[in-house]
Amino acid sequence: MNISKAYEITGKYIPEEGGCLIFESGKRTAVTTSSDAPAVINAVNGLLTCGAVPKYVSAAFTVGKDVEEKALEAVAKEAAQGAEKAGVEITCGDVKMTDGSGVTLCATGIGFLKYSTDISPRNIRTGDAVVVADNAAPLCDEVRKMLRTGVELHAMINVTDGRLKEALGKLGISAAADGNGFIAVVPKAQAKEAVRILGDAEIIGNA
Repeated sequence: MNISKAYEITGKYIPEEGGCLIFESGKRTAVTTSSDAPAVINAVNGLLTCGAVPKYVSAAFTVGKDVEEKALEAVAKEAAQGAEKAGVEITCGDVKMTDGSGVTLCATGIGFLKYSTDISPRNIRTGDAVVVADNAAPLCDEVRKMLRTGVELHAMINVTDGRLKEALGKLGISAAADGNGFIAVVPKAQAKEAVRILGDAEIIGNA
């Protein structure tokens, strides 16, 4: 169950570029990467932040020489399950052995920009509402529904490094604790609709 919250931007926001690389040749293609677990899901949600439709993922494993096989199998299984949930294909991969310990998965997601909407942090305006949703699962269906139903998505940010408090702070919003989350910035008048689509919600402040 996704728990969403809505806030209102009350101060000046200094725009930053989004987390996707956009290639304009032929099909408009977006690429993003994540090594924060669950890496595949985070790469997919990262593609959503620029309005891309996720399609493919590559999986690069870095494996310590002392890692047991079952540990590698667990990470590979998590990657496969994440891809299945998101409806994307893992099309290629790589395994690198190191002298370190543990298993790290770096997932690179590729998607196509189907919608003409300009989604970027530079579009954020004072008075916009900020909706924060759980990003432990792929949000493909939810973002697609918002785009299809006319929710005006000014920006989306996928926080995967536990620094949600810092990300919200850049929007002029005080958060009590850190964590992860998927941020969607919409006009204040559409906050309730965005919250409804993203999941059960609590609206905080004046949004």
